[in-house]
This record gives sequence, structure tokens and C-alpha cells, in this order.
Amino acid sequence: MAENWNDIKDDHKRVLIVGAGAAVLLHLPPHVHHARRYGFHVNPVHFQVSSGRGETFWNNEFSTKLLTHHQNEVKRLVMVLKPIRLFEVSFTLLPIKLVFKLFMFSEEFTNSIALPTTALILGTGNATPEVPAMMLERLCTSPSYGMWYPTSRNTLVDHRLPMIVFPNFCGFYETWRKDLVSRGVTVRFSTELTEVVLRNKHGMATPPRHSWDELPPGRRRRSWDPLSFSDDITITHSDSDYMKKHYENFYREDLAVGKLDGVDQTSRLSFATGSYRPMYCIKMYPEDKSKLEMCFGTTNYQCQFPEKVSFEQHVFQTIYLNKDRDRKLWSGHETREDRIIRKDWWHQLWHSYTHYLFVAVISGIAAAVDLGAEYPEDMEYDGFAFLCFRLYYLLANGKRYRRKYTKNQRQVTTKAAKAGGSWATGVHGSVYKGPGVAAVERRT
Repeated sequence: MAENWNDIKDDHKRVLIVGAGAAVLLHLPPHVHHARRYGFHVNPVHFQVSSGRGETFWNNEFSTKLLTHHQNEVKRLVMVLKPIRLFEVSFTLLPIKLVFKLFMFSEEFTNSIALPTTALILGTGNATPEVPAMMLERLCTSPSYGMWYPTSRNTLVDHRLPMIVFPNFCGFYETWRKDLVSRGVTVRFSTELTEVVLRNKHGMATPPRHSWDELPPGRRRRSWDPLSFSDDITITHSDSDYMKKHYENFYREDLAVGKLDGVDQTSRLSFATGSYRPMYCIKMYPEDKSKLEMCFGTTNYQCQFPEKVSFEQHVFQTIYLNKDRDRKLWSGHETREDRIIRKDWWHQLWHSYTHYLFVAVISGIAAAVDLGAEYPEDMEYDGFAFLCFRLYYLLANGKRYRRKYTKNQRQVTTKAAKAGGSWATGVHGSVYKGPGVAAVERRT
């Protein structure tokens, strides 16, 4: 155990890569294609979650006593989502904490169900109370990208989410790095920009000899100004005792319920008895239940791990959020030092209302196109993805991206373009079924 948790230094901040994403997110195909280009593939997985502990425990696999206790509020939330969707513009900037007070939801329901439901998907952590209520509404009501769609009036969420898991990033990034170096690209790690000695319309220069010929346009620079960041730490460990103390990791018959509002839950209980293995866990701090601690059970979803491993040998990634404000709540000092694999500090975008007001999404594809790259021909035939890209490109860059390959649908298309037209499946083309995704889980 660390002698003093508050003395842990964070001199080196890194980027945390969890390595998974939702199959219904339309920004994923470029990443899938890129991995496939270097001989890697992604694997499908069905997302299982665990939120709370004991009497506040719930999940998306089987019903628990918490849902029974808040049955009326669950039904009311499903009803409240309808006017929020109808008057969506009015709820664009109203935070969840305010909206739930306006509709008189209890504090326990808000902290134990509503906030974790949002944080589990958006990854907003301790900023979740400030997230616009519209985001939760979209997660529950959008047939194209709503991860909790359709909602249940009895359990709110009762289905396993289709997700994809990326390959071993060490091998992938090293292969990518070697390819870039072979083409004359200089790849730098642990390099910090400390001074800009020249900045004008032609570019910028930094000491002693590195320069860039492109600068973000004024519109994009202004969109970054309101953003704020927090310092978080991820502890990768195999301390199963810590996990048992702070999270619900298994099916618990004493907390499960066989009927919910008269609806039989036997089939769900039967499945969960032998197959409940949560991949994403959340706990609320007892001192402040609006604040969250998140943990990934990586062994339960990363394909490089064997499918069945004793819980004592599992690997976990516990994330402690917002050092400056919430460090006093952290319980990371309880992790056994001899079970810690590594500690990584990272600098994360703080999801306050200004993030959604001024940025919404920072698209790497839009930035690349603005610098002269061409939007992929095959993806232009993925209608929903192309629509999202064009709308963002217009908002972020103030430019309209014109169709190139789908302008005249009668013209002869290339083989790649024809293939791209069949990749988008599901409602409005919201589920990607293109190359680079394995057909079965845990294909290594």
C-alpha cells in the first residue's frame, strides 16, 4: 500500500486507451479499416454492466431489488423521456441534476440509476450531473445511436449492448509506427510543447528546429477555448479482494427478483446465473453518491485473455477521477501494492456544459479533410455516417462538404464504393457490418 495516497506524483500524464467501442457508433469504421490495413481485426462482444453494491446494485442482465424499490420512478422516467424528446431544444443545455429535480425524482434514484446509466455509456464520470439531459434522452430514445434503446418501462435497460473490442494495441501501434517511419514520418513520444517562438498566417515555429505549416482556423481555436480538463489516474491491478469489497462482480440470488411489476423474469435470471460477467463497473462514493468510481473488468472482454479464468487472476483497470476536486473520495490506497501492475495519470476532457455547447464532437476526419485529405469513397455510401460527418464539418469548419461519389447515383461506382454501401445495417444504417470485424467473440 502506498505510504500516502495524496503524495502520489503525476509528473507523466498518458492517454488511457480502454480498447472497446459500441457497434452502433458511426465514427468507428475508419478505426476498424485502419486496424485491418495492418493485419488486425476487432472482436464482437455483448456489453454487461454492474452499478452500485448491495441494496443499490443493478445491471442490464437481471432485475434486482433496487428496481423493485424504484418501480414507479422507472416508469415515470420512461414517460418523462417523451416530452424531453418532443421539446429537445429546450433541454439542450439543462443539466441532468436540474431536470431530475424539476420532475421530482428521488435523490437515490438519480444517483443510483440515472447518473450511472449516463456515465456508463458517455464516460462522463463525475461530470455526469452537469451533462445535458438531452444526452440521456438520446441514449434511451434514438433508434440509430441510442445504446439503451429501446427502454423498458419495468427495468429501464434490459438488453446486452452489441460492442466491439479492439486488438492488442501494443502490436497494432508498433506496426503502424514502423510503417510511418518507413515513409519519412518522425514519431515523437513524451514530447511537450513549451514555447512558440513564431506564429503567423504561414504557420508556427518552436525551438530549436521543429515547425508546422498548418494552424487550426480561428473557428476551431475558439471552439477549444471553453474546454476544461481534469487529472485522473488509472490503476491496472489484479486485486480481486478490492473488487469484491467495492463492486458486485457476480450474480447474486439474494438481490435478484423473479417478478417485476407482474412480469416474469425467470429467463433473464437463468441466463445470468451462469453467464453474468460484468465488463464495466461503477460504484458511488458513500460520502457523495453523485460522484463515481469506474472500473473495467478487462479479462471479461479483451480477447487476448482466455475466456474462463479464476476471478483471482483477473486484470482490472480502476479509474479515479478529478484529482483537484474529488481526490479526498478516492479509495485507491486500499489496492494491494503487490497486485498493482501499473499506475497511469491522464489528462481528460471535462464534460461540462461548455463541451456540448461549443464542441459536441472533435472529429479527426473533419480535421484531416480540412487539411486536404479526401473523405473515403466507400464511407460516402454509408449514408448515416456521411450525414453526421457533413453536419459536423459544416458546424466546426464553416464549410459545406459536397458529395463526390454519390452526387449522381446513376454513374458507375467503383468496387470499393459498391462494397461500402452494404456495410451499414440496422436502423438508418446505424450498425457497422463491414470488413475488419470478426464474426464470433474472442477470435484472437
